[in-house]
Amino acid sequence: MKYYFLIISFLLSSSVLAKEEKHLSACEVEIREHCTDEASRKNSLACLLKLEKKVSDNCKQELQRLSKVVEAAGPRGSGGMSSFGGVMSGIGLMPPQKTVITMNGMLAPQGNPTVITQGKLNVATPVWRRNSEAFAMSLGGSRLSFNEAQTFDSGLTTPSELHRIDLGGQYSTTLNNKAFLGMKASIGSASDKPFNSSDEVTFSFNSFYTKPETDNSQWIWTVFLSNNNSFANYIPIPGFIYLYKSEGFTGMFGLPFMSLQWTPVEPWIFSMSYFITNFNSEIAYGFRDKFQTFTGFSISQQNYLRSDREEKKDRLFFNEKKVFVGMRSPLTKEISGEIQSGVSFDRKLKEGESFNDTHMEADFGRSWYVSMNLNILI
Repeated sequence: MKYYFLIISFLLSSSVLAKEEKHLSACEVEIREHCTDEASRKNSLACLLKLEKKVSDNCKQELQRLSKVVEAAGPRGSGGMSSFGGVMSGIGLMPPQKTVITMNGMLAPQGNPTVITQGKLNVATPVWRRNSEAFAMSLGGSRLSFNEAQTFDSGLTTPSELHRIDLGGQYSTTLNNKAFLGMKASIGSASDKPFNSSDEVTFSFNSFYTKPETDNSQWIWTVFLSNNNSFANYIPIPGFIYLYKSEGFTGMFGLPFMSLQWTPVEPWIFSMSYFITNFNSEIAYGFRDKFQTFTGFSISQQNYLRSDREEKKDRLFFNEKKVFVGMRSPLTKEISGEIQSGVSFDRKLKEGESFNDTHMEADFGRSWYVSMNLNILI
């Protein structure tokens, strides 16, 4: 059986797993034992995937922690700032080795009064891979729908639908000094009227650089630029992150960013991630390549450009908090699924120049909700 929790972490590279050190982790032992040729060493994740049932439970647990910490470091909402969350994970910019399709649907049938539905579809596929270089394309879209438009406290009517479309490309290469360089750029639109004018066009650029260390840690350096953030639009934002692994623990620590995984006793896993306007915490039981249940709490924000806004610097923010329970499991050899349900509350549409400087607000109340996710690896 393939390790379905790696559908999210197909982006991982040998820079994280393959280290020259005296005290080897479980996966590094597997790599040195089974991935002996030069090509396999350079692409240790692909080598581990081919081992299937030969990989030890300890290695599977290590991969699970690493995949989850990268997943938590990635986007929780949508928009430029969530892309920065992705770049802060560093290795999240590595092009996929296979085509990955992710689908999500959510229904919240109560409100103020409003029924909220949301659908998302993202596709990433490799285009070419040559020696140490790789390039991939990605296409994503989402639709956030309010059954009834609400009214801002200013008297204006809120949009009834918000859409997002993104087309992007990812590139990575291994340098002569065994360092990794990755870049990702995208262009699209996030608005109630996508591509209505140039004022609704969005773009982002992410890059990272990392070099393997001689122990269980490494530094990742990043640069991010976007025109649809919670703050600092059109301004390059430098960042850094420190990746640390030990037995039972994997963490990424940056400014202002944190993502960690802790396995005190198998198969319990505690997860937490934080990035400015997004927060997620989860307690899970079980292995993700078999069956796993979980409960948690999250805060998320999505950013849009309202088409008829008066101030072009303003951004529209949809904020919500969730308390949830759920389960995830492989469905077939290529597909894994997740279902969760809980309470969505403190849901608000705000508009302003930054997330903490808004001048319009609409309250959408609270509701129970249910959501489903499918991850397909081709």
